[in-house]
Amino acid sequence: MKKNVCTQANIRTLSRNIKTNTEPVQTKCCETSQSHSEYLPSSPSTSEEIVKIEQSNFEELRRRSTVALIEKKSRFYLGLPKHTYCLVKLLTEWVHIDHTHGDTHSRLADDFGCSTSNISQIFMKSVIKISGVLQNFVFWPEVLIVKRFLPIPFRYRYNKVYSIIDCLEIEIEKPSNPLMQSLTWSEYKKCNTLKFLISCTPNGFINFISGAFGGRISDKDISQKSEYLQHLPNNIWVMADRGFKQIENLLAEKNCKLVRPPSVADSKKSSRQEVHEAKRIAALMPVCTIMILKNNSVKSFLTPSSA
Repeated sequence: MKKNVCTQANIRTLSRNIKTNTEPVQTKCCETSQSHSEYLPSSPSTSEEIVKIEQSNFEELRRRSTVALIEKKSRFYLGLPKHTYCLVKLLTEWVHIDHTHGDTHSRLADDFGCSTSNISQIFMKSVIKISGVLQNFVFWPEVLIVKRFLPIPFRYRYNKVYSIIDCLEIEIEKPSNPLMQSLTWSEYKKCNTLKFLISCTPNGFINFISGAFGGRISDKDISQKSEYLQHLPNNIWVMADRGFKQIENLLAEKNCKLVRPPSVADSKKSSRQEVHEAKRIAALMPVCTIMILKNNSVKSFLTPSSA
């Protein structure tokens, strides 16, 4: 009997010791959980706000670095030397954009931290403003000034040439309207296009850019409807390719002469003089084409878009 009483007493004492020893462990676990809770966000909304702030700071830093890179390498990104970068800053006051390297909208969206749709909207609004500012740089210089800066290849036989004209066609997406499909279809390009008449002086200065016409329009009609003939001075020569042969009578009304390669008939063989004349004019005609591609860089970044 005494042994049983002693055994029960020992068991009670041991159980008390176990309870006493477990209390500090529970206290430590509570303290540890409280210490971890200090580093956890108070709510999910707080963590989202922190992420948004960090993301906005990163996008702002990226925009600043992009602008700084453009200013540092203005010739690479804008095609302008550093001493003319002030013109870009003046232009950005109107359009709020100074990146014209021809990058895709998705790449610009990554560089400036915007969405692709936002970049597209900015470009559509900016093109109109840029056109309004830059149209003042397209004008008709005086005839004497053109003769003063006449290139050497023109001085012997073509010293009266004042204007070199050519047409530029830009491919567009196929319009949904059947009438617009017909008006914009170009037999030359075999696609739907917009057509522009562009004139430049012999030294490469672009002095006239017409509005956009459907690719179906003929060279004669675009010369009449674009008001090119109304701006043309009297008593000068106009150089063009064979496609403009029908405007010779229109130029004669202003005492102007059309200089173009001689027409080639299937049933008639060209004379030696006509062959030499065609070669001389063909050697000078690329002046306008080169200026169209170089100064405007239209074909390097324009892709088909809806009319």
